[in-house]
Amino acid sequence: MTGIDDVDYEILELLMADARRSYREIAEAVDRSPPTVSECVERL
Repeated sequence: MTGIDDVDYEILELLMADARRSYREIAEAVDRSPPTVSECVERL
C-alpha cells in the first residue's frame, strides 16, 4: 500500500467539509479524473 499524498489529503478535506459532494466536483477541485478520485476514496 502506498502512503497518503497531497491529493489524498485534499480529497479528505473536501469530503470532511461536505460528504455529499460528487466525485466529479472533487475531481475538478483536485485536477484529477472522477475515476481516479473514486479509486482514491475507495483506497482511503
